[in-house]
Amino acid sequence: MTTHAISGMYVGQFQFQANGDNAIRATPADSLASLNTHDMRPFAGFWERLDLDDQEDLKLLNPEDAQQARKERQWLRESVIHYLRQRGLLDSESPTLYDILKGCLTELAGRGEAMMLVNLEDLWLERLPQNMPGTVDQRPNWRLRAAHSLGAAKANSEFVKLLERVEQSRPRPHESESGV
Repeated sequence: MTTHAISGMYVGQFQFQANGDNAIRATPADSLASLNTHDMRPFAGFWERLDLDDQEDLKLLNPEDAQQARKERQWLRESVIHYLRQRGLLDSESPTLYDILKGCLTELAGRGEAMMLVNLEDLWLERLPQNMPGTVDQRPNWRLRAAHSLGAAKANSEFVKLLERVEQSRPRPHESESGV
């Protein structure tokens, strides 16, 4: 990462907070930004609190703590929706999960971090993770087949529109910075 002048990763699911005006923490300019990683639930699974179900199933959270975590996640979700509305990234009174994903990716794209990673599985709202570290005996890992081939994903106009929106939201380097 140092070779590419990237000081660290900014993972959106860890940067969301239940604070409507600042529900998505600032992104360091020299970071690799994403909403999640291959070791986490994709955005849809996170948004639907399925990661908390996993933690409870694996006895990492007791039922009372899991219930409290679900309440806190609901506050976080409401804060993120409020934040996205304030930024003009959500219009609907009842946004769909895909609307919220688009808003989050657009917000992240416009921040100017060094690089941005979009998890392809987020495009089709996959809920299951590729890997759950430490669960080799309890859960199969690295066996989930993608719901869409790369060719099918590239042919899907909704996916393409979302990726174009992300690309258009990315800050353009100044001519002097790009050497042009």
